[in-house]
Amino acid sequence: DRGLTWVVEEKVADGITPSLALDGNGNPHVVFKDGAYLCYSHRVDGHWVAPDTIFDDWLSWNIYEPSLAISPDSAYVVFVTIGTMPSRVMFGTFALDDPDPQLTPSIVNQYAMAFRFRMPAIALQPTENGIDVHVAYNRYYDQGIGPCGYEVAYGCRSADWIETPVSDYEDESPAENAALTVAGDNIWIVWQQGTSPDIY
Repeated sequence: DRGLTWVVEEKVADGITPSLALDGNGNPHVVFKDGAYLCYSHRVDGHWVAPDTIFDDWLSWNIYEPSLAISPDSAYVVFVTIGTMPSRVMFGTFALDDPDPQLTPSIVNQYAMAFRFRMPAIALQPTENGIDVHVAYNRYYDQGIGPCGYEVAYGCRSADWIETPVSDYEDESPAENAALTVAGDNIWIVWQQGTSPDIY
């Protein structure tokens, strides 16, 4: 009925900043922040499973804005940490059938100063060697002279997460809120730019 009616709301867990993805059978999976923890839950037989803590790093003051993607047998998560360590974009994966899912994340990018990254997005690309992972995120740009603000940057796992700037910060025109998708060999990234935003 084109979304005119909905089933009764179901509480998944306590938390904020959820990201949702479906597996090949149409089952929903969600990652979210709960306090200082990154958590994961999924729906089985009409019920949400009690959430697992998949990442807990005592060095992090905060975990921000996880983004989730699902392959046939695994979950892929990208997120930002801020704390006593550098600000980092982090990536990790776990098997969907793991009874105790845990992320052992790798670093996509990092800066020595805090509050350098926000709003990561993730997309998967099947290849002959498995699954490649593509990530776009906001990068705080500051050369120490003149204006500073957010740019959009990109990296992929098969290229060792080498950072590629997608947008330029010019004339006090921040670029942020990137989204991306992959179709075949094409990577599509959109973002908002400017204080009276346009979409690029």
